[in-house]
Amino acid sequence: MDLLERYLASVRILLPAKKRDDIVAELREALTERREERSAEVGRALTPEEDEKMLRDFGHPVVVAARYGQQQYLIGPDLFPLFFFVLRLVLAVVVAATLLTGIMSAIVSSAAVWQAVAKSLTTAWNGALVAVGVVTLVFAGLQRHPPRAGLLTDWRVRDLPQFKKPRQPGWVHHVAGIVANVIFILWWMRIMPLSPAVPLEGGHVLHVALAPVWQTLYVPVLALSLLAVAVHAVRLLRESGERLAVCLDLVLQVGLLSVAGGALRAGHQVVVAAAGLPAQTISGINHGLNVGVQTSLLVVLCVALFRVGYDLWILAVRRSAPSS
Repeated sequence: MDLLERYLASVRILLPAKKRDDIVAELREALTERREERSAEVGRALTPEEDEKMLRDFGHPVVVAARYGQQQYLIGPDLFPLFFFVLRLVLAVVVAATLLTGIMSAIVSSAAVWQAVAKSLTTAWNGALVAVGVVTLVFAGLQRHPPRAGLLTDWRVRDLPQFKKPRQPGWVHHVAGIVANVIFILWWMRIMPLSPAVPLEGGHVLHVALAPVWQTLYVPVLALSLLAVAVHAVRLLRESGERLAVCLDLVLQVGLLSVAGGALRAGHQVVVAAAGLPAQTISGINHGLNVGVQTSLLVVLCVALFRVGYDLWILAVRRSAPSS
């Protein structure tokens, strides 16, 4: 990666999300002009060392990003971009760890699933408050008593990390999503029956069936599967249908929250039977399979909740963005 692009990528990650692209474009133009001016002065292309010196003279990425931030009182503009980046990272770790703990608690605890979820959310809230307080205190201390080390002066552009742009899902991803959901719909409607029998040792056969709760949720599950097909189909249109796809995905995720919550409240999601096996063995298998399904439903709830927030954020950002 070119030193200039590595420098701009490091500045970009600390900039406000709404203005990020415009600011980076402005900085790229300014630095390119400065590079051309210095190249004209020496009559040749700049060496990597001269290129790096030009970027160092322009300023550390933290300092440059701070010029475009809003005025802060507890934490100054020089540190606020780094503070906000660290805070988001810490909050993500706290929430992820808490949700994982809640899922494990739901697996090993004899309490109801919703009790484990409620406890997990309470712990996440308390942990987030503590994380915000600790990170704020640390950066407030750095603001008032900055370290003497030359953190923002003794640095090299070549030591900055390389950031790769994430790949956007291509048409293969959406086609695969459509195919997978169509197969599920065919199975759900019993047009393409799949054997629920699992062979066991000793010639026994384990039969797995859906619990009665899925009869109640039959139509909602079918509707959500069709909606998932629609989301992938619209996204095949790329930018021309992106806003519609986000709206449909928002409805899909809200529906997943409702269906997964309803299935969890039922307590049992699958029923197993096996002729010739002891009742205690069947009961253990039944419990294990239901715990596995409940864990999957908890993951679906967490992912759907995140997607709802993400879709709302995307819609809000695009609504506030100036029309071209």
